[in-house]
Amino acid sequence: MAAKSKSKKKVIRANQIILEDEKGNPRADLLVEADGPVLKLFDEKGKLRVGLGTYGNQPSLMLHDDTGELRALVTIHEKGPAVSFADEKGNFRADFGVFDNRPKLLLFDASDRLRVHLTVVEDGPGLGFSDDGGKLRMNLGTMQNIPALMLRDDKDTIRVSIGAGQNANGILIHDEKGVRRAEFGMNQGKLVFALFDEEGELISRE
Repeated sequence: MAAKSKSKKKVIRANQIILEDEKGNPRADLLVEADGPVLKLFDEKGKLRVGLGTYGNQPSLMLHDDTGELRALVTIHEKGPAVSFADEKGNFRADFGVFDNRPKLLLFDASDRLRVHLTVVEDGPGLGFSDDGGKLRMNLGTMQNIPALMLRDDKDTIRVSIGAGQNANGILIHDEKGVRRAEFGMNQGKLVFALFDEEGELISRE
């Protein structure tokens, strides 16, 4: 009985493989760059539209518009997975992902400054707004099941806070040092108005 011939595996080794269309235009490019292996896909005009690879040990998918500008990025970095979206100038304007085991949505202005962030932490969800200098100026969220709104000055000091608990709700006014100076609200169905000195000690309550 004749011995069965063993098929030999064929291996192709190359530094770069380019696939062309019927006109000789490159449409796919598989190569190894300094940061890692990359697959690039081009449209019929030769514009890069898709990039897939590992960059600095970070797997990434990059989507480009018809001008070749990067508009969307899906990646997994050291803090977690994320999806980023860029404007027509290539400036990233929105990030959505899980960073340090916390879901987050980050919105940036045209100067790459963080202006809005939405996240969920141990105490509950929170929404923050920053000024054009990148300083946090307003927080809205729930802390230990109590909804609250906090307004900050340009030195990151809380100046106004509004909260609503089960038996009490009200507005607190703070000075430039963050010391509570006035309180107005309801406590167990009764109207409350209180004033405090520079040390935060009660002066009067009605």
